Formats: sequence, structure tokens, C-alpha cells
Amino acid sequence: MSTLILVLGLSWSLMAQADPGVPPAALPEEVFQHPLPDPRPATWLEISKRSQSVPVFRAKFVQVKKLVALRRPLRSSGEFLCHSERGIRWTTLEPHPVVFIITRRGLFQESEGELPVEVSTADQPMVRQMAEVFLSLFSGDEERLLEHFRVFFVGDSASWRIGLEPKGLVMQKVIRRIVLEGGQTVNSLLLLESSGDRTEVVFDPILDRPAQLTEEEEKLFREH
Repeated sequence: MSTLILVLGLSWSLMAQADPGVPPAALPEEVFQHPLPDPRPATWLEISKRSQSVPVFRAKFVQVKKLVALRRPLRSSGEFLCHSERGIRWTTLEPHPVVFIITRRGLFQESEGELPVEVSTADQPMVRQMAEVFLSLFSGDEERLLEHFRVFFVGDSASWRIGLEPKGLVMQKVIRRIVLEGGQTVNSLLLLESSGDRTEVVFDPILDRPAQLTEEEEKLFREH
């Protein structure tokens, strides 16, 4: 269970600093009143196609986590990189530098001055499932989304919201709902946990970086 908590970002939050000035976000319940229809609406197809046509998504992020056990939310910030095939690199810069890498093989944590920590998906099926989920969220992979979630959708190509409810009983023990909001790119991700904890991540796309992975980034993912 501690491994899964790490994947979901709880460890990121525990390194964060208390932020009394950030109120918890309101739950956008309305999206869960709109199951994704079949046949798919044109807007959904457009968003999926757009996601698949942009293999690399780079952004700065601010993460705010509200723990049931704490009165004040926790805040952290850094940079996010997602490649639809290679994986995800989550770099927390404040308040403490640490790097998380998620690939279809597993989860890796790297901190300065410490040995890398690896969690193999062969040993932890839950980690494998979560790696698939996070990669599908940011690559527009409808098949993987529908495999793991009941999908809800509302909006248009300029402003949309996707709601996800896990299908599997194992995942339901940890995740209650996920909400993605965006327009041209993903703007925010809200994770509601079964424990009552909630995490909101706001993304600010980085537009002055290469549209493809750099040699250093390619090497990073190959090594993991």
C-alpha cells in the first residue's frame, strides 16, 4: 500500500510546506452526471486526436494537497514532463528537490545524495496499473482509460472536463474520483481519494522547450 501511495503523490505532499492561504478546491460534481456516450461526440474525438498528435507535454505545476488529518493544505511545485510512449517525469523543486519517474516498467524515485529507489511492476501489479493509468490520461489513449475507468465528459474543445471513476475494486480502495480539466492542453488534475484526502495539480504549459524529447530525456527514460 505504501508503494501505491507513493505513486499517487502522497510522498510528494509530505515533503511539501503548509500553505494556509490556499483553500481546498470545490468538487466539480456536475461532470459525473454526463457519462461518455457511444458513439463518441465530435469534441471528444477532437481532444483525443489532439493529445495523440502531441507526444510531449511539458508544464510547470503547483500541487496543493488537503489531508483529512491536517488543517492546513500542503503545497509543492516543480516541472512535469509526459511522453505518451516513454513515460512521465515529475520533478518537485520546492520545497525539496526530488524526481519521480513513471514508466510502464515501474516507478523510480531519485533524490540528490541518495540511491535511486525502484518499484518493479512485475512485483507490484498495482504500480503497473497506475503507470498505465497516468500515461493514458496524458496521451489521449481512450482504450486504456475505458479499461480502468468509467468515463464522464462535458464541454467543448476550448474548455472541457473529464471525470474518471475506477472500475477495479483494488483501485477503488484508494481512488474515488479523478477530474481532468483543460482546453488546448491539460490545465488541472484533481485526485479524490477514498480516505477523504484530495490533491489538486494546476499545470502551466512550457512552450519554449523542444517539441520532442531531448537526448538527455531519451537517455533518462531508456535507463528506467
